[in-house]
Amino acid sequence: VRRKDWYEKFRWFHSSEGFLVLGGRDAATNEMLIKKYTSPEDIVFHADIIGAPFVVIKTEGKKPSEKTIMEAAQFAASFSKAWKMGLGSLDVYWVKPEQVSKTAPPGQFLKKGAFIIRGKKNYVRHVPLRTAIGLKFKDGEPMIIGGPLEAVSGQTNVYVEIAPGDIPSGRLAKQILRILAEKLPKDKRVGISGNLVNEIQLFIPSGKGKILKQ
Repeated sequence: VRRKDWYEKFRWFHSSEGFLVLGGRDAATNEMLIKKYTSPEDIVFHADIIGAPFVVIKTEGKKPSEKTIMEAAQFAASFSKAWKMGLGSLDVYWVKPEQVSKTAPPGQFLKKGAFIIRGKKNYVRHVPLRTAIGLKFKDGEPMIIGGPLEAVSGQTNVYVEIAPGDIPSGRLAKQILRILAEKLPKDKRVGISGNLVNEIQLFIPSGKGKILKQ
């Protein structure tokens, strides 16, 4: 069994520029991400819809380009409620961590995982809902990765891209695994098993989906 990294408790990917991008999986990890794992120099994203995770670019003091900004925005859009609704695109905004507050206005209460955004929001408009799922090898062990297409294709040539659709995530994950295995050299297919289906499902946004033409 592959030993998992600390950030795999969240949704995650490495951008095409090498930045680690994290997203909440649920209310508890959403709150944990903002409170414990977001530094002042990071960038916080949220899709412009109710029912979406916070997404954070861990900058480590470096400045990401528009490419990573767009990739993080697509990640935020794809893992929002908009995917389950079957939307094709969505607006996403980003802010500085200092603009994210747990202090509710007088007379209001913020539920777990929810925060108030104060000040100017920087919008990325009409972000397409798409995500890629790929397979690479780490220390000789197969590893499933996911994220925007350019981020995944920069790490492996064994991947598929998915969009909102009608195939349940369980069946979709099996289809994806079969396609990924077929793209591997025959000698690499030996260690590929059905155990990877569960890992693939972690990278499929909630609800259903479809594989885009390869």
